[in-house]
Amino acid sequence: MRQVPATAFHGYSQACGFTLLELLAVVVISALLLTAVLGAMRASMTVREKHHAAALDAAARQRCLNIMAADLCAMVPPATTLTGNVLGEQDGDTDLRRDTLQFACSANSPRSGVEGADVIQVAYSVEEDDDQEDVSQLVRSATPNPLATDTSDPTETVLLSGIATLAFAYFDGEDWQDSWDASLRSNELPRAVRVNIELTAENDEDDHVPLPDLIVPVLCETEESEQGGASE
Repeated sequence: MRQVPATAFHGYSQACGFTLLELLAVVVISALLLTAVLGAMRASMTVREKHHAAALDAAARQRCLNIMAADLCAMVPPATTLTGNVLGEQDGDTDLRRDTLQFACSANSPRSGVEGADVIQVAYSVEEDDDQEDVSQLVRSATPNPLATDTSDPTETVLLSGIATLAFAYFDGEDWQDSWDASLRSNELPRAVRVNIELTAENDEDDHVPLPDLIVPVLCETEESEQGGASE
């Protein structure tokens, strides 16, 4: 039997192995590829989070406008103690207004066999956020039953944060007015209400971010406004 020298196996193992430099090169290339893949994944997740946050912001803004439109559209005349007064006051300067508006509106009762609607007192205002400094919020206050014996505080809901400007305008049939007091107008309602909201920009150097103007026709009319419309 022929015997193979041990030196032959030693040379074979050296020929088939990897040198230290080759292993280091493989490790470096793998690390570079892994870094590129992780960077692309991180960038993709960042873009996804930004788009998700933008979608949530857009949904919150649209929800705010929908709630305000529903309230203003259902405004009722201040002819009784139940409905109170319609009072819209201009607050702040022309560039940074923080108007307030309080009125009564009807709210449908989704109960079986019940007709008509409930009346609730609603107020809109801009309030400072207690948890964040220099952040203003659009707050909706609602009192479900104005004649209830329970004098509990109204329910306050934050509709939007980062409010820079809240301005109301009231259409009297001819011009837009910056304020409205129904007690001085024979309890007459405005024909329409315009809402202008501007948000603070993320960058202080940027201008305010305006939302689309909301113009809501007031469906309910007092006898005075009906007579005025008929005479026209």
